[in-house]
Amino acid sequence: MLLKYNGIVDIDTWFAMAPPKGKERHWKDKRSAKELARYMMSDYPHIPKEIENALLHFTDENIAFNWAAEYVTELFGKGEGRNHDAFLSNRDIVVGIEGKADEPLGSQLIEDAFCTASENKKQRIEKMIQMIFGDSPKNHKNIRYQLVTAISAILLEAKKRQTKKAMLMVIVFKSEECSEKKLQANEDDIRRFLEEIAAKSIDDCYLVPTVYGQENNIELYFKYIEINL
Repeated sequence: MLLKYNGIVDIDTWFAMAPPKGKERHWKDKRSAKELARYMMSDYPHIPKEIENALLHFTDENIAFNWAAEYVTELFGKGEGRNHDAFLSNRDIVVGIEGKADEPLGSQLIEDAFCTASENKKQRIEKMIQMIFGDSPKNHKNIRYQLVTAISAILLEAKKRQTKKAMLMVIVFKSEECSEKKLQANEDDIRRFLEEIAAKSIDDCYLVPTVYGQENNIELYFKYIEINL
């Protein structure tokens, strides 16, 4: 599988064209922003093997992907959109990639985010929870706000592109610098979310049922990949 040319061909052009929000502060060896760039560019223009293996079930290996780094999906109402560390799309599937070392999956649970939110953000949370679960934030207090925005954004991108398959992919870069406690906390957050939404293991990933997906004939998948540095 190939990545189409978009000006980014190595980690230097990645940083020049699509730096992380913290720029040099977040661009460090063995941290997620730089390691994701290094990983994605490791065999450019070929897609890294672990990603290719995950996508072979859903698209033809001969179809190239449009892609972008630090791609933003507009969400509901005012405010910042959802920032995908990397985003892939072709006629068969859209893929939002979240890179992590041991950084947390955001600082807030839904309960905390909703309690401290402006009226605009409360409406955004309500709409995203409705998209995913079909009910209210009060029923999903202990899941990560970042996972909710990530799932919502990839569903919106699939609808915009009239694509019937979508995937959220979390890629974790493990090194001796990572905290095992923090890594386990992220795994627990992901497991809790998948259990709450009744995700089903299928084709070495998870099928994630959502109200928005069912209404728009979009199949949503979740894939977790670990890379040892």
